[in-house]
Parts: sequence; structure tokens; C-alpha cells
Amino acid sequence: MGGIAGGLIGLGIPEIEAKRYEGKVKAGNILLSVHTENSEEITRAKDIFTKAGAQDICTTGEASTPKDSKATDRAAHPAKETYPGTRL
Repeated sequence: MGGIAGGLIGLGIPEIEAKRYEGKVKAGNILLSVHTENSEEITRAKDIFTKAGAQDICTTGEASTPKDSKATDRAAHPAKETYPGTRL
């Protein structure tokens, strides 16, 4: 699968979500992903998006690796942790 959905699937987003996002982008919406280092930055990013009128704000945490005991967080697509709100 190519295009937006293929790229999102390659990043680990479930296919059904990736296709939904691709459809929204093709309809003129914007998909934005932000990588953060900690939960404080997640909160800050969510606040910025909320104040800007974002319609969908979701976060997920990456799994820790043996070399890196610290888990990082990524805002923008639903996976492991999802916060209430409307979807993009």
C-alpha cells in the first residue's frame, strides 16, 4: 500500500486508522504528528492543539527498548493510550 496510509502503517498505525486519516487528509484536513520526550511535553502539545482548535488529539507511548529504559511519547495517533476527544 502506498501513499499516506502506507506511510502511517509503516509507522505502526493500524491499517483501519491509517486509511481513515488518509481519507481525512484527502478531504482537506491536516494530520500532524509530534514527538515528545516526556509527559510534560505531551500536556503542553495537547494544550497548544486544543487552543488552536484541533478536532482530534490522541497520544501513544512507544515501548522501551533494552538499550533505552526510558519510554518516549508520541502525540497524534491512537494506539496504546488514547485520550477523549473527537477524531481527525
